[in-house]
Amino acid sequence: MRLRQLLSNLSSLLLALFLGIVIWAVAINSENPLVVRTFPEQIPVDLLNLPPGLVPLTGEGESVRLQVRAPRQWWNQVERSSRRARVSKFRAWVDLSGLSAGLYDLDVNVEKAAQADREVRILATTPEKIPVRLDRIEEQEMSVEVEIIDRSSVPTSYEIQAPRVEPPVVRLRGPSSRLDQVDRVVARVQVNGARAPVQVEAPLVLVDRQGELVPVGSRSVDVQLDPRQVVVTVPIQQRQGYRELIVRPVIVGEPAPGYWVSDIDVLPQTISVVGLPTAIDNLSPIVETEPIDVTDLTAGTLIRDVEVLLPDNVSPLQGNRLVQVRIVVEALKSSAQVAVRPTWSGLSAGLAVEQITPQQVDVIVEGPVNELEELQPSDIFAVLDLTGLQPGTHLVRPRVSVPGSLTVASVLPQQVEVVIGLAQASRPLVRPVEVVGGDELLRYTILPPTVTVTLEGSSLILADLDDEAVTVTVNVEGLSPGTYPLTPTVQVSETLTLVSVVPPQVHVSVEPAFSTFTVTRRLVWRGLEPGMILYLDPREVTLELRASGDPETARQALLDDPTFRVLVDVGGLPAGTYTLTPQVSLPARYELVRVVPEQIRARLSPSP
Repeated sequence: MRLRQLLSNLSSLLLALFLGIVIWAVAINSENPLVVRTFPEQIPVDLLNLPPGLVPLTGEGESVRLQVRAPRQWWNQVERSSRRARVSKFRAWVDLSGLSAGLYDLDVNVEKAAQADREVRILATTPEKIPVRLDRIEEQEMSVEVEIIDRSSVPTSYEIQAPRVEPPVVRLRGPSSRLDQVDRVVARVQVNGARAPVQVEAPLVLVDRQGELVPVGSRSVDVQLDPRQVVVTVPIQQRQGYRELIVRPVIVGEPAPGYWVSDIDVLPQTISVVGLPTAIDNLSPIVETEPIDVTDLTAGTLIRDVEVLLPDNVSPLQGNRLVQVRIVVEALKSSAQVAVRPTWSGLSAGLAVEQITPQQVDVIVEGPVNELEELQPSDIFAVLDLTGLQPGTHLVRPRVSVPGSLTVASVLPQQVEVVIGLAQASRPLVRPVEVVGGDELLRYTILPPTVTVTLEGSSLILADLDDEAVTVTVNVEGLSPGTYPLTPTVQVSETLTLVSVVPPQVHVSVEPAFSTFTVTRRLVWRGLEPGMILYLDPREVTLELRASGDPETARQALLDDPTFRVLVDVGGLPAGTYTLTPQVSLPARYELVRVVPEQIRARLSPSP
């Protein structure tokens, strides 16, 4: 009886507890019901576990939308946080583990950033997959081409010779599919009508086979250039048998009483001529016109087409001897004509002015009579601005200044010829003595190992001279083991003069020698067809080499030699897998012992 009553009471208690929980849940849900919405933020997708040597071309920056079920209070909290700095509630990612280069459609994984949000459920992810393209990072070297975009600005009497580029080869790095787009590396320069060599720092651009620019950037998905700019030297010199002359109009006679010639102008101011080199070299830099008579002219402007007076064996380049002279005659003002010797400014260090023709210019000055009466030639300055001009012959317009209230009416000639050369100086260099003509089975020791070489020449050339451009050698051809006093031979540019070598002799010790060494070299390729991707395994090989002298010195010299490369030729090969033998290019003094491995695996596939 008691047991039955106890069970009855327990049943009633459990029922009451259950009803209490239901009532509490209903009350809670009525106050904080579960709500299904689209999360207001787009969740960025991270790319995790990227394999080494690969870069994602697509997939970065992707995001997803989430449909979420959560209590209303949670949504209210999300709305409040959106008005302030947002703290992400979710994290999304794709796993790149074990992938190789190619295009993949990968599942997006999403999880809650705070696991304490137990009632929050992710119902749907849009999109569920994202496309990710992976590509392999490659490196290659390419020669720099120069494009002169304003060749026509250089006068016909001058010629542009083959430009020089430093460095001539640059390194490209980036995804292989984007490197395959690059057809040329171009430095575009302007010479701006120069009549002397031009040297500029030019930025590099990449050009594809259609002539379009390939973008260069610093991100891993971009093609990267090292260096980004090069130094381009464009030699410009006057053609043999050609010359550019300054035109000086010849005025005779006097205007009518009470009038004067206030201005004289000529168009063109220079004329290009052609003839035998001996005749051209003997020409004055100034050519005069036929006389123009201004006798009894009154106020006004006189315009005449007149011929320039050239020798019979010299002709105008354009076939026209006529120039147009404009003469302005005004009522007489107080004026004076003063001969002024030009000075110069802005000449670059290391340069010198060798000649100015004419040595004086005629300056016509007008103004108050009392100022003109006190005017001295030393009060007038005709300055030639030589800023940025290089060695050569230049036409420069004087900049004339006069004192007080005086003004410059005209300057004749309006341009002068300035010949700029290189200033001279001397420079000592300490250079190592190197052996030439040696036997690879012998070793050579030089005492002292260096000599002091004193050179004389242009201060500009000496200032820019790379020590490595001066070599000092001793010829040991045919010498057997022993010690010999030898006189060094110095090789230097023909533009410089060798003054002395101290000491004048060195002692060379000859001993037997033999050396081998190994070097690892990355493979390069040629003949890759457009639209194909090349995969090499392995990407580098080890070479065992033999050379004379110290092995480490021989090894470093080889690595610095631009002709040293290991090449794989894939020209004409269709898609497929091949076993190829690397081709090794070595300087003459090196002997190849073996290549490890002797063959490599090459796989060609169409570009996706």
